[in-house]
Amino acid sequence: AGGAQGPPPPHLGGWQRDRRCDGTELHELGFVVRQPHPERFRSLVLERSDPDSPRYKQWLSRAEVRELTDTTDVVKEIVSWLQDHDEVSIVHISDEGEFVRARAPVATWESLLSTEFHVHSNPEHGLQLIRASEYSLPEAARPHVDGVLGAVDFDALHNLATAVPLSPELRDLARPQYGYESVEELRAAKGGGIITPDVLRSKYNIPKAAPRGTEEAMAQAKVWQVVYATLGQFWSPSDRAQFERAFGIPEDNYVVQIAGHLEGNSKSGDDSCREDPRTCSESNLDVQYMMGVAPWARIGYWYVPKATASGMSDFLTTFMDRYVHSDDVPNVISISYGMPEITVTRASFYLFETLAMKLASRGVTVLVASGDDGAGSMLARRTILGQKCVVGLQASWPALSEWVTAVGATMGAELDQPEVACSVSDHRFVKLKGTTPLITSGGGFAQAFTRPDWQNQSHSEQFRGVPDLSIAGHSYATVIGKRWLTIDGTSASAPVVA
Repeated sequence: AGGAQGPPPPHLGGWQRDRRCDGTELHELGFVVRQPHPERFRSLVLERSDPDSPRYKQWLSRAEVRELTDTTDVVKEIVSWLQDHDEVSIVHISDEGEFVRARAPVATWESLLSTEFHVHSNPEHGLQLIRASEYSLPEAARPHVDGVLGAVDFDALHNLATAVPLSPELRDLARPQYGYESVEELRAAKGGGIITPDVLRSKYNIPKAAPRGTEEAMAQAKVWQVVYATLGQFWSPSDRAQFERAFGIPEDNYVVQIAGHLEGNSKSGDDSCREDPRTCSESNLDVQYMMGVAPWARIGYWYVPKATASGMSDFLTTFMDRYVHSDDVPNVISISYGMPEITVTRASFYLFETLAMKLASRGVTVLVASGDDGAGSMLARRTILGQKCVVGLQASWPALSEWVTAVGATMGAELDQPEVACSVSDHRFVKLKGTTPLITSGGGFAQAFTRPDWQNQSHSEQFRGVPDLSIAGHSYATVIGKRWLTIDGTSASAPVVA
């Protein structure tokens, strides 16, 4: 139900048009395959997700999902259409037929899609990419293709991502004076108002870690959680160990790095965190609190070295190949990044919905941070290429997906006070020696993503509302570069829920 809005304005990502392509440039496009009987599969997944249904939690196997969503005939039609043109070569067909990638000269794509491609540049990040302002699928492709990636998506994710706001100690970095030597010093400096694993356990009735070697600990070790990280962030094993020792958390579990050029604990980030602690804020926060709340769980760190001009396409295809097409899937995937709804293309929307729905049918929970810039998104405070971003209220995607749980941030738990939405303009706890938040929890209503059935009893708006739940998101005590400081963000909340 519903769908993304039209092509996003390029300037919202910091892109500017340089010149018309000469037609000889080779360019890859990704064709999102239209799923057969999507409503039938959707109903089946919702039935297994409904606590009142007799089929609740009767999750499907990968083979069953593949059979129910078989696109063999549709893919054949797309490939046949593309191969009718000698200049087009098929680069890749996804394992379960959700996506067909093809390469051809720009002139061929212009003819097939009735458009013009231009070279665009992003001065802020020194990137270039080839994109059109719009396209039109020919009659032969329309029944089979939901959208085209690489055509109109301007998606350098580091421009549009939900990023952890830096605390004053880290923002005003002057090593080695930033932050505090110990958690006790940090707590004293913050008037006692900090979030720790013990505070979370007390506030949300989270059981203590099971004793080492017990049946309960072994059962907890079967749980697999994954946290997604990009923006060139690293996590530090030694910082994690320091964090665990401070709170009596078992240290004999390890984080497995899933993607990227850094594997396991070999160089996960110690060197980088010592050189520049700002490169570790997001990832250290995620790893320390996922392990702090669930120390025996299997933790995966899904790392993408840096954002690129094809960031969204890379994210979706990696998400598909690494998780959807695997026989062994995590129990929980936590994603602390996003982009304003206006920047999401139809192709990205449909592909992610298909992938997330497949994971939901197998019992995988996907948690997504709702953003750190209130109802206006980070665009409300940006001036890009001299233009003020005036786009109105914007909720964050993929938190808007029907198949994820969107997580917002509260404040108050750090002082054992009633929780309210985290907001930079709310100073109510300052009189209790609390600190003013650095973020405003993202939320609101979508403009193009319709309200899912399971929100019918929650609100009467026509469109999807976020967040679905909120948890503490202010003043998380974190170790970065051997020093203690606090971090705010829905990107703190999502891993804790995981």
